[in-house]
Amino acid sequence: MDLLDTPGYAEDVAIHSDLPIAFLACGTGGFVTVDYSDTLNVKIINSYSAGGYAKEVVYDNNKIFLTTELRGLQIFDVSNLYSPVRIGTVETKYALAVALKDNYIYVADEVEGLVVISVP
Repeated sequence: MDLLDTPGYAEDVAIHSDLPIAFLACGTGGFVTVDYSDTLNVKIINSYSAGGYAKEVVYDNNKIFLTTELRGLQIFDVSNLYSPVRIGTVETKYALAVALKDNYIYVADEVEGLVVISVP
C-alpha cells in the first residue's frame, strides 16, 4: 500500500478501463492523473487546473467528464495521459455530479437541478 499527497482534496476517483491509471477530482487542485502500476510507488503523472473546484470525475472511452463547482462540466480527451486536452465545456451554475448513459450526459447541478445533454 502507498499513500499519495494530492494537490487539493481528493474528492472523487475514476479508473481507466484498460490501464493501471486513476483520475482524481482534487477540488482546487483540478484533476490529477495517477499511475498505480506499482502499488508501493504510486505517482502523479499529470495534473490539470480546472479553473474551479473539481468535484466529481467519470472516465469513459479516453474521455474525462469533470464537474467543477461554478465552472460547470468540463470534458477532456485523455488518450495521451501526459497531455490531456479540454475538448468541451457545458456551463452550469454549480455542477456537483455527472453520469453517462447511452448518448446522454446527466449533470446534477445545485442551482439548475438536472441538466441533460444529448451527445451526437
